[in-house]
Amino acid sequence: MKRREIYMVHCNCGGSVFVKTLDFFQSQGGFRNDWGVVWVPVMATSIEDARRRGCEIFPDARPFEEQAKEW
Repeated sequence: MKRREIYMVHCNCGGSVFVKTLDFFQSQGGFRNDWGVVWVPVMATSIEDARRRGCEIFPDARPFEEQAKEW
């Protein structure tokens, strides 16, 4: 079984879900700056899993499959 870690997710106005590892989010000052308040923590096994979970929790997010095609 893969180990789950904390990732931070955010959905922009276009419905795209963005993901940052917790360490990267912290190093950018996400917990100390106003921009960080719109990011939500999720438990996931990978960045892709975190994006998929973000698509499930943000009502305005486009489906994961649609976003995955952009990469």
